Amino acid sequence: MNKILLIKLGSLGDVLLTTPLITVLKKNEPLIEIDYLTSCPQVLQNNPFTNKIIKIDPILTSKNLFLEIFKIIKLFIMLFKFRKKYSSVFIFHRSGLLNIILRLIFGNIIYSYSLSPFLNIFLKKHVLFDLKQHRILRSFELIKLEFSNLRWKEKDLKLIFEPQNKEDFLNIKDFYVVIAPGGGNNLWSQMETRKWPIENYAELTGRIIVELKTTVVMLGDKNDLQYAKQIASAVNSERFISLTGKTSINQSALILKRAKLFIGNDSFPLFLASAVDIPTIGLFGPTNAELINPFLDKHIAVQSTLDCSPCYNPVDGVKGCAYVCEQGKCMMAISVDSVFGKVKDIFSVIKEDS
Repeated sequence: MNKILLIKLGSLGDVLLTTPLITVLKKNEPLIEIDYLTSCPQVLQNNPFTNKIIKIDPILTSKNLFLEIFKIIKLFIMLFKFRKKYSSVFIFHRSGLLNIILRLIFGNIIYSYSLSPFLNIFLKKHVLFDLKQHRILRSFELIKLEFSNLRWKEKDLKLIFEPQNKEDFLNIKDFYVVIAPGGGNNLWSQMETRKWPIENYAELTGRIIVELKTTVVMLGDKNDLQYAKQIASAVNSERFISLTGKTSINQSALILKRAKLFIGNDSFPLFLASAVDIPTIGLFGPTNAELINPFLDKHIAVQSTLDCSPCYNPVDGVKGCAYVCEQGKCMMAISVDSVFGKVKDIFSVIKEDS
């Protein structure tokens, strides 16, 4: 029996975007065992197609050289005990450091994206990091270096997250919508330009409450508490419920699963909502919706119409335009009217179905 190791350290959304690959790989190769190395193991909880989730501390997240060296040594020691366990190891990062470390541990079974001619020496096979390909399908190209006959249908491209079946503490019996105005940040980078202006979220929330007579629930982490206060002050309604900073990923998934619609920026909550199979409206400015937004018709993308949008290029890293732009005009250009129009369209479909 083949046993392979997939490696995607983070972030939460990026790990979740690899779940369709796991589904397709297991359906094509049912006898294969899939282990996964990540610093975001909670994203893969209860995934029906993974064998073992190996948690590691995130590396290269600080400027403390000694701390990073310690974490890399710790990673090396931990992985060394698995050195004869796998037939193939796939790295979903463009990282020369990881290529070298894993080649030293596992030998010539490493597959990853092309870097320089020198760094490619450490790989058994490599594939072009295609910037014009959807992020989900780009990971497929890497796996096809070893499993060339992969076949899939559109339904297989659904993101997967299986929340634990615990009682939902949100006692709302009515129809409700979930928003997530925050996001764009992780341990490696911060892209504030991904965020739609909070004033727009407040106006949209008010219109959903007043015109559609629907409760709005806000999700986010503790960094988004200021946004929750601003929206609460602006709408001044009991139909706005903030759970910001109060929910785990599993609890957020349970809340989303009962919602009729999710609205948010290009960030983890958008992908989590897609994974629990509810309609979503994703708002995109610096990033390209065509390359990121989840597949299937129920997941609608609103892309900024400015000429400079999208500008994000992962090869440029944190020095790229998407990170250093101080104006964030692309997200400002998305009007409340355009988003509210999409909300009404989805509501009309929901009412027809019910």
